[in-house]
Amino acid sequence: MADKGTLYLAGLAACAHTLQEEVLKAHQEGRVRRAGDGKRIPVDVRLIVAAQHRPYAAGGRSRGILFDGLMQTMIEAPPLRDRAEDIPLLAMEMLKRANELHGKAVEGFTRNALDALMGYAWPGNVRELENAIVGMVATGPSGGRLETQDIPPAIRRQAASAKDGIAVSLGSSMLEIERAAIEATLKFCQDDKGACAKMLGIGLRTLYRKLHAYEE
Repeated sequence: MADKGTLYLAGLAACAHTLQEEVLKAHQEGRVRRAGDGKRIPVDVRLIVAAQHRPYAAGGRSRGILFDGLMQTMIEAPPLRDRAEDIPLLAMEMLKRANELHGKAVEGFTRNALDALMGYAWPGNVRELENAIVGMVATGPSGGRLETQDIPPAIRRQAASAKDGIAVSLGSSMLEIERAAIEATLKFCQDDKGACAKMLGIGLRTLYRKLHAYEE
């Protein structure tokens, strides 16, 4: 089917050596064995193989047959955490798909929500970002813009800790440190006390009580 064209293979480097050898042999010989009659037919295909990393066995020996046999040019794509400036554009494209999937009309993200998305490390890269946005749309409002509190709690917490440090002086009391943490979190949540309490892991009544005490 890919004859005279390009075949994109993702994750093949992690497959069994026998399968990798079959692909490599077909590419080197320019022929493939057709299913059904077993006839070998000529093909002219450009292969693009994607992998998260180059696989190695113990002692540093490469165990990726396709890497050794096929690699003529390697293009390294930096992880999402190293190109946070791409996140707003990616997020909007993913938002369009999520709207279609869930039949909603969410317009975009607030500035604080985008900042939180850009402050997260995204160990799962683009796929993790897309899954998060699909989930945000599924559980969020039908229209308007997605807020910080619509972001999954685990992502919010890591983004907040990475971006918003809390400056306290050496020798500060625990009460002073607690107040700084609460006020910084409340600011991050755009004064949404429910989201703030959830992020801090305390009850809403406890949060109100502490805020009232700070005003006295």
